[in-house]
Amino acid sequence: MTIATKRALMLPYTELFESNFLMLNCCTKNRTFLDGPLTVASARDLFHSLLESTDTFAMAVVDNYNREYIGHIQLSLSKGIGDLLFIFDKAYWGRGYAYETLKSYIPNVCSRFSLTEITATVQEQNLAATKLLSKLGFKSSQRRKNVYTFTCDVVESRTTAL
Repeated sequence: MTIATKRALMLPYTELFESNFLMLNCCTKNRTFLDGPLTVASARDLFHSLLESTDTFAMAVVDNYNREYIGHIQLSLSKGIGDLLFIFDKAYWGRGYAYETLKSYIPNVCSRFSLTEITATVQEQNLAATKLLSKLGFKSSQRRKNVYTFTCDVVESRTTAL
């Protein structure tokens, strides 16, 4: 399944994206708020586990204009709840790509997997991600610090303008 927005495509991962995934996840700046960069070996292991996983729905994010790999979105599924993780290349920060892609991705996965809610864990210092999640409708959890929750209204597919 492919998800398209005005400026980006979200594509299922294949082996072709391995080197892009490694570069994204081994970069110190890209992973500033994700406990630092991964080693090449650990990024490679993570990539292959994503390809084989049945409870993780991960997609490569590609710029529509130049087909450049710009980020990664994944949802880990457990008991009707999804755990969201996203990372974008630093060159695309602050340009609205994360908002645009997640705005399409979230309703799609809520409907596809009949989710009741999605959670996302964000470090306090990551103000951009906190702001983004709030803009997307996530609410700060009262139970757990740094956790944001989105309640899914599973509705048959409908599209709204960005």
